[in-house]
Amino acid sequence: MKVDGFWLNRVFGRQKIERLRLNYRKRLVCLGAIASLSATLLAIGFPAKPVILAQTDSLPDLNPLRQRNSLDDTQSCPLCNLRGIDLSARNLIGANIKGSNLMGANLKGADLRAVDLSGANLTDANLEEADLRGANLEGANLTRANLKRARLVGANLFLINLGGVNLEEANLSGTDLNQLYIEDANLQSAQLQGANLSVATMVRVNLADANLSGANLSSVNLGNANLSRANFRGAQMEGATLINGDLSDAKFIGANLQKANLEKADLTRTNLSGANLLLANLIEANLVQTDFTGASAIDANLVGAVLIDVNLTNANFCNAEMPDGKKGRCPKKRSQSSS
Repeated sequence: MKVDGFWLNRVFGRQKIERLRLNYRKRLVCLGAIASLSATLLAIGFPAKPVILAQTDSLPDLNPLRQRNSLDDTQSCPLCNLRGIDLSARNLIGANIKGSNLMGANLKGADLRAVDLSGANLTDANLEEADLRGANLEGANLTRANLKRARLVGANLFLINLGGVNLEEANLSGTDLNQLYIEDANLQSAQLQGANLSVATMVRVNLADANLSGANLSSVNLGNANLSRANFRGAQMEGATLINGDLSDAKFIGANLQKANLEKADLTRTNLSGANLLLANLIEANLVQTDFTGASAIDANLVGAVLIDVNLTNANFCNAEMPDGKKGRCPKKRSQSSS
């Protein structure tokens, strides 16, 4: 039906009519462009139907891996979302899972030797009895993860986050933990023989019954730590901080504690036989029934320390500040026998 332009102008107004015509022409141009683009895409084999991508705030969901025997043929799944996945007792030797989200994942008993987990998020993951020998965990987040009885010999733990982690009875023998920062962690009965913990900061950790014989703990910070019954035989602990620590019944046989800070530490029944305590700080330390047999505590500070039933056989406290405020006696030099 033809509509008289006069009545259109009267009803809508001349300017509004011009805007409507302009918008109509623009729509025709857009529809023509879309039709031309669609024809071009179809000509080159593009799908006729659009591919709809689901919007998500997380990484791609690969939970179907639950039904697979391996991640894939190449054992590669970097930057994957594997949150909560069950990979218990799986063989993942050499797998590439770096940067992946494994929060709450179950990796109990999994074989993770030489696996790449660098930058991965393993918060609250279960890695009990997992084999992580030679694994790359650089920059990984293992906050509150369970690594009880896990094997981590030779693993790369540089810049790792171990806050609140459970490493009870874990094997970390010879592992490089230099400059490690860890707090509120459980390392009871952990195997740390020959490990490098120099300059590490270990706040409120539990190392009761742990084996650190021959370990390098120089300048380590173990303030307020539980070290009861731990074995530090032959350990290098020069400049170590053990303030307020529980060292009761621990063994420091032949350990180097030169310049160590043991202020207010509990060394009840601690075995320090043959230890080097040169310039050590033992102010207000509890030294009840402590064994100093053959120990060297030259120039050490024992002001305010409690010495009860201690064994001082062949101990050397030369020039040390003793609890009574007096200087420790120096052993007499043996005179050379005349020829």
